Amino acid sequence: MTSPSQYQFKSVNYTGLQPGPRVIIMGATHGNEVCGTKAIRRVMDEIDSGALHIAAGSLTFVPIVNPLAYQQVTRNGDRNLNRDLFPKANPQDFEDQIANWLCPLLGQHDVLLDIHSFAATGEPFVMVGPLDNDGTLQPFRHAEKERAWARRLGVRRFVDGWLATYGDGVQRRSRSADELETVLRYGVGTTEYMRSTG
Repeated sequence: MTSPSQYQFKSVNYTGLQPGPRVIIMGATHGNEVCGTKAIRRVMDEIDSGALHIAAGSLTFVPIVNPLAYQQVTRNGDRNLNRDLFPKANPQDFEDQIANWLCPLLGQHDVLLDIHSFAATGEPFVMVGPLDNDGTLQPFRHAEKERAWARRLGVRRFVDGWLATYGDGVQRRSRSADELETVLRYGVGTTEYMRSTG
């Protein structure tokens, strides 16, 4: 396991005077995806200079979620942080250490924007969650709010059903319910974890 003492985690919070939603925006969940980090630093500079102002609610930035992967300029540090993202009583790798810091931080917020990038050319897209449901796979009750937030980003392409699609593929190849449960847990990343907190 990578020594956590080599790295530190950083979040920056801005809070308006009026009540409002608690938003968290993250970059570099994967270390070689730096557009989020660049965008966050730019917006933080604009807030710090007075060009932008947080009037209500709070806005937390995590410019670099995975400092090991970011330093290495690789997708992963010890493993893919955006899989099996849960707090761990017995951390086995650096990403488990991140999860133990990040998951409680996510739980303090109402809205998540986790900015990723891809190497291929293409139109930006946003991954949205399932429709409101009380099922066992991914219960959710904020579908319309999530989609309204995504529309405000100006993105035209929406991708939904990640965990269900992932689970269906696993189930077709799986032999047991226990295996499916383990693999579905593996499919949980930042957005799925955030949705699971309410």
